[in-house]
Amino acid sequence: MQYLDLAFSADGRYLAAGVQADGSVHDFSSTAYALIWDLRAPGRQPRMVAFPGEYQGIALSPDGSTIYCTLPFIAFDVATGQRKWQRPALPGYGRVEVSTKGDLLAVQQFAATGLDKDTIALVDAHTGTTVKVLRSQVDTTRGQAFSADGKLLATAEQNGEVIVWDVAAGTARERIETSEVSWAVDFSPDGQTLYTAGDEGILRVYDLAGQLRYLPRTRAVPARQYLHLLRSDDGMTTAYLWRDAKGAWVSFADTATGAATTPTHLSLDLEEGPRSPAAWRPDGRRLAVHDADTITTLDSRTGKVLESRGFQDVDSLSYVGNGERLVTGSAKGMIFFDEKLWAEGQYAWWPADCCTARAPDGRTAMLFEHFPDGAGEHWRIVSTEQGMLRSEGDLPVDLNHAAYSPDGRLVAGVGAGGQVLTIDVQSGQVRRAATISHNDEGMVVRFSPDSSRLVSGARDGTVSLWDARTLDLLGTVSIAPADRPVAAVPSFTDGNDIVTIAAYDGTTYRWDTSVDRSIAFACAMAGRNLTSEEWTQAFGDRPYEKTCP
Repeated sequence: MQYLDLAFSADGRYLAAGVQADGSVHDFSSTAYALIWDLRAPGRQPRMVAFPGEYQGIALSPDGSTIYCTLPFIAFDVATGQRKWQRPALPGYGRVEVSTKGDLLAVQQFAATGLDKDTIALVDAHTGTTVKVLRSQVDTTRGQAFSADGKLLATAEQNGEVIVWDVAAGTARERIETSEVSWAVDFSPDGQTLYTAGDEGILRVYDLAGQLRYLPRTRAVPARQYLHLLRSDDGMTTAYLWRDAKGAWVSFADTATGAATTPTHLSLDLEEGPRSPAAWRPDGRRLAVHDADTITTLDSRTGKVLESRGFQDVDSLSYVGNGERLVTGSAKGMIFFDEKLWAEGQYAWWPADCCTARAPDGRTAMLFEHFPDGAGEHWRIVSTEQGMLRSEGDLPVDLNHAAYSPDGRLVAGVGAGGQVLTIDVQSGQVRRAATISHNDEGMVVRFSPDSSRLVSGARDGTVSLWDARTLDLLGTVSIAPADRPVAAVPSFTDGNDIVTIAAYDGTTYRWDTSVDRSIAFACAMAGRNLTSEEWTQAFGDRPYEKTCP
């Protein structure tokens, strides 16, 4: 006799054991059955339910009245030993998991041609009917578990990946790389923590709520794939733009409270791309959005459309002055507008087809004109009052975004290849970072309030911190794995150390860039002082210290 599997009922009252009578695991012609004990009556003989010779995993319903087995996938009444249902077309594979309420089963599908590694079937526990199929796995499932409320399912794969699924939506909410073959997974009672175990003999603990991570996370807007995100100058409001079958939409989220406005429909043809089709008024109360031939302005507090007018050839857009005027740019030149979107004047001799950056005093703006071969930009600083040219020069980078430092001395840019550079406004000198920290297109660059640092974000989900004067790389974090990138838009929101990162999937992250925070987190993760090698890897040339308690 050999015991192949064990299973408890949800309340711990019943214990089931799967048995191969002759002890041969691979002899499927031998007798197989399950024994079910009532642990509250240890003197009572266990009930026995006969199984087919070939079977794998077992599971008990929460009340212990039904037992399930896989390969074949069958439900048995424990009291009578009779079959309740069987799924010949879905034999199942490995363990079967039962939700706490007992209404759903999770089992890996087994097709006629063999194991289907890509799918988990969610099955009605009472009828055996498939309710939903979860796709996009890449390897065999070795363990699975429902959260206590039944809203989440975690699956542990042989390749080391653990997937947390949204049961209702049938989509992967989170993917975690454990770096080992994972054999078991489970949730804490509140569903906020995930535990995994695998080949290395380590119990790993993961914070699903997001508040205990190095990059704490929250969500103010629904999870979806957004086209564009744009932070206000003070970083306290984020505009989320997206498109669905009904058209284009925008919603505004408060960074501090997480409150978001009701989505507003936009009569615009918004396209996906690294360059933002919108601009904030300096006070953060209005947003202007454009497509190729229309400009729309909105109140960010209510989401209400204020003005919308059609124009020709709008490639870039910025508020100038004190925010009472707008300037648009294209290959044909610049046009200034008042807040009612009435044109005030055109300066056709200054093309501006990308990334217009407003100076802090609003009196000048830096315009960018693409080289015809796409290898760089020609920049111009122009008066926003008379349209007079103040200075100009060339850049060896095709830009996606540019921004002035708060002190007005520098303009920073991030390129299509992830390059970061600065332009000295007074001298025109261009400084290019020696390191490229992004592996995809740059999306945005922003300065700290004291102009000493800048932060850049890219389409691959990397966010980098730089010394604004030297362009030395101070640190890089990533909000997404390399094979599933999510674009990131960072900005300073609380002094010169706190960076808030808005992700294109609707998640918001908080990065405390202070060295003390990094050291404290490293100590907590290691549970000891770092070695010299670990210290150098984390903190570079900073002198080694034994900093952990």
